[in-house]
Amino acid sequence: MHGLITRAQSGFFWVKLDESDETLRCVLRGRLKKVRQYTDIATIGDRVRVMRTSPGEGAIEEVLERTTKLARKSPRGGGWFEQVIVANLDLVLITFAVAEPDPHVRMIDRFLVVAENSGI
Repeated sequence: MHGLITRAQSGFFWVKLDESDETLRCVLRGRLKKVRQYTDIATIGDRVRVMRTSPGEGAIEEVLERTTKLARKSPRGGGWFEQVIVANLDLVLITFAVAEPDPHVRMIDRFLVVAENSGI
């Protein structure tokens, strides 16, 4: 079965199945975690292949290739780790208040640079 990760929290991933409107709470298969990664294995927006393990639950067997990703670099374990915030975006919309609180213009610039760098 194939689906889309719609939520990720504490090692669990909620996957909406393509075949139905059903959502499974999934974990990553152990073999996916064995290879050392310098980026998140799975995140919101990833297309995945899952196997049902019990009613309402499943295991992610494969994470399909990402077309785009919104990510940032963070230091971890003496090196840099890519923290993927969301995957497979086509468009990003950045919204800020114009007053109360005052907009943080440099933050808007950072978001735009990250989006452009990511090809979004």
